[in-house]
Amino acid sequence: MSTATVKTRTIYHFLEPTFIENIVIRPNGHLLLTTFREGSVYNLDPNAASPEPELVAKLPGTTALTGIVQIEYDTYAVTGGIKAGSMKFEKSTMKVFDRLLGLSELASKGPLGANGAKVRDGYFYFTNSAQELFCKVKVDSQGDTTGDIEIVTHNEEAKHNMPYDDFDFDSEGNAWITVHSESIYRIDPGGRQTLFIGGDGSPLQGPTSLAVSKDDTKLYVACAGNMGKWRGSVVEVHLP
Repeated sequence: MSTATVKTRTIYHFLEPTFIENIVIRPNGHLLLTTFREGSVYNLDPNAASPEPELVAKLPGTTALTGIVQIEYDTYAVTGGIKAGSMKFEKSTMKVFDRLLGLSELASKGPLGANGAKVRDGYFYFTNSAQELFCKVKVDSQGDTTGDIEIVTHNEEAKHNMPYDDFDFDSEGNAWITVHSESIYRIDPGGRQTLFIGGDGSPLQGPTSLAVSKDDTKLYVACAGNMGKWRGSVVEVHLP
């Protein structure tokens, strides 16, 4: 599908340098954004008449927040280079941990290693940005691996410096993956990869992560911005 035929809308574009690293959809439909801007987390209502990010957490001494995942109703675990602590916003609690995912041996083989991660249907899926791989490994209910790592697909565009970043699944098991520096790829359950949006004219500037809407009609894409400026944005991308 060409970029010209994909319907998109820029929900918000930061005017100040703000590297958005990750995004998650809250139960009320709002978006939570983790950033490299002094450890700030923002809430953004994509359906507001004039969407404006609201700072909901800022942790002193933090240089960056990375992954975010819901662990209970409207309660989230966040990874970053910070001390353990907790912080409340609205009626929910955000727990912040200085803890990284496992697979440290694999991650140590490249400059970045294991990046995006999701658990689905008994498998732990992850991207390896350094090796341009999308992989999975079977895990038990405690998160321990019970099999070998399997390569789902390899990014053949890697020679053009387009590594995989973060991703999300739709209800049919398709993985939607952000790819530097302006693309999103769809990978079906069989591992077949197709370009969904990207290339010349793409509205995505440094996409780092995305979240699939509950009804499978949209992708909410977090972008870091152009190299060196890092004025991040959140873009709504309609699915066919």
